[in-house]
Amino acid sequence: MADPDPEVERQRKRFDTALATRQFEIELFWKRSLFFWGFIATAFVAVAALEGKSRVLSTLVSGFGLVCSAGWTLGNRGSKYWQEQWESKIEAVENTVTGRLFKERMPQQDKGPWLSGRSYSVSKLAIALSDCVVLLWVAILARQVWVSWRTIEAVADFRLFIITIAPALAVVGVVLLFVFGRSSLEGVMSAGLADYIGKQCTVHYTTATGEPVSTGGVLKAVDEDYVGIERLGTGGEVKEISFLPKHRILQIIMA
Repeated sequence: MADPDPEVERQRKRFDTALATRQFEIELFWKRSLFFWGFIATAFVAVAALEGKSRVLSTLVSGFGLVCSAGWTLGNRGSKYWQEQWESKIEAVENTVTGRLFKERMPQQDKGPWLSGRSYSVSKLAIALSDCVVLLWVAILARQVWVSWRTIEAVADFRLFIITIAPALAVVGVVLLFVFGRSSLEGVMSAGLADYIGKQCTVHYTTATGEPVSTGGVLKAVDEDYVGIERLGTGGEVKEISFLPKHRILQIIMA
């Protein structure tokens, strides 16, 4: 029996890893959405409960809701970006492993105009919904400021200062998310991992069986084949040092 072609085996491993990580990113997409929606829903309830009771608090909560919804929509786009990255990696090697699998579209099943499927993207719909929520919070925050200025008569009232500055703080928060919320993977790979030794990071990698997992810790060592991650215990003591093979690392995000 002829030995398997090393290049084909390498392509198969790339395919399996990319396929597993794509599924991992899809799962994270919905988990991240639930995380943000916990804060957003709480902000909605708080604004409704504070209506007519405290303009200052309701305005501050509205600003918080705007920042959370902006984080949600940016997070959705980040998840979509990485999902598409792994889909592109799959398509690049699928001809060698499975043939045309992701590239090929099958004829649509005809179940009538009402029950037939449509080629809508669930992730794109989620992004569009998150954008609508951002606009809704902008409207809520604008209304809070407008009503407050009309109902609070004393111009020198300190509450007006807080109500006026709250939207500015929310905008600053959104800008900070937009500017500093981008993944630092490109910077890590271009500058070299050695430049980040001693810094906190999260590493997404695959196990020997191809299962995608994540770990966090301090980047302690880098060589040609391995990356050393130090994990600390609750008391700050060194709990474990793991050496991860570079070829299994999918993504490194610096804290």
